[in-house]
Amino acid sequence: FNDDGGKIAVGTMSGNVHVIDMNSSSSSSSSIISMGTSTSGISHLKAIRSIEFSKDVSNNNNLLFTASEDKYAICHDLRTNTPVCSFAHTGRCLSIDSSTNGRQFVVGNSDHNVYLWDIGTQKLIKKYNTHNDEVWCVKYDATATGGTGTGTTAEDSSGIGRRFASAGDDGLLQLYD
Repeated sequence: FNDDGGKIAVGTMSGNVHVIDMNSSSSSSSSIISMGTSTSGISHLKAIRSIEFSKDVSNNNNLLFTASEDKYAICHDLRTNTPVCSFAHTGRCLSIDSSTNGRQFVVGNSDHNVYLWDIGTQKLIKKYNTHNDEVWCVKYDATATGGTGTGTTAEDSSGIGRRFASAGDDGLLQLYD
């Protein structure tokens, strides 16, 4: 569900993503992306493992993030129903979450790493090698503030901290601030 509960996103084993408008009287869903039909050439080729709506209210929560077994995380624009950009990884993307400021997102991976990405520059900010097994859960803390502004942690350029956590098959819960 998105923040207001008006939409729900569903990922399939074949890599398709569907968004359903819960406020619509129609029972049909609008497909954001289907394997092989994306006009931008960006689509998932394997199962979707995680879906997250953007928490950034400044863009009206119009972004949707998907993580897939095809080793890609993709950012979709809900206004145009198209993928905006894709982010390649070395292992299967198992979990995804976006920051509350809408500028970053984090991916948990089967290669035992956590990846922090910048949406605007489409660049990797940092790779965290803190787990000894697959990372199945990543989640931002929507209440976190603080930080040093050094750019070496999960922060935006103003230095406002964006704390997140990860959990994996190694039984560890890791916090990043």
